[in-house]
Amino acid sequence: MAIAKQAQRVVKIRFLFLANLNRHPPLVYAPPRRKMLQAVPRTNIDQVPPARDLKEFTAPAAGTPLAQPPIMPRVERIREVLAAPLTDSYIAKKSGDGWKPVVVVWEREVAGDAPPQPANIAQEVPYGLKISEDCLALEQDIQEKEALVVMLEMIIQDKPLTEIAESLNQRGFRTRHNTTWTPGMVFDMLPRLIEVGPRVFTSEEWVVRRGRLMNVV
Repeated sequence: MAIAKQAQRVVKIRFLFLANLNRHPPLVYAPPRRKMLQAVPRTNIDQVPPARDLKEFTAPAAGTPLAQPPIMPRVERIREVLAAPLTDSYIAKKSGDGWKPVVVVWEREVAGDAPPQPANIAQEVPYGLKISEDCLALEQDIQEKEALVVMLEMIIQDKPLTEIAESLNQRGFRTRHNTTWTPGMVFDMLPRLIEVGPRVFTSEEWVVRRGRLMNVV
């Protein structure tokens, strides 16, 4: 009887243990990373898909030479003083050896008593100006001045050079050589715009145009 009672007691304890185990399964915690991970029941571990096959990294064997970076080609330059004029055969010979001309220097002899060349102080009339009728001063060119103001307005609006050139052409503005505007031509006008900008920005006309510009924006 004592053995039977002891066996029943063991069975009862085991039953209670299994019931408690099913009700509160043990928890498995993953190592924390940036955030605290939630506890995952042990019963869900088998449901995790297997990890992808990773390529194994194998260290190079001892004595294996490492890959060298590509060697950039060097540029050689030579300077020759010609004792005779250049000929096609000489140029072909140099080209066959891989050489190519990059600089040409010309010289000539002039008479010792020849007068020196005078200094050239002439310059082109700045864009936006023209020679007055009495030829004593420079005066504004209305059309060129309007083109400069349009460029300034669009530059303030951060418009690209291509759009500025298209707008000038659509409004009927032409360059001094009566050609259409291109982005490169507008770029060449930047020094002139920097020069005339302070005068334009301090004028009453610009105050009015700026008000209209802000309303558009």
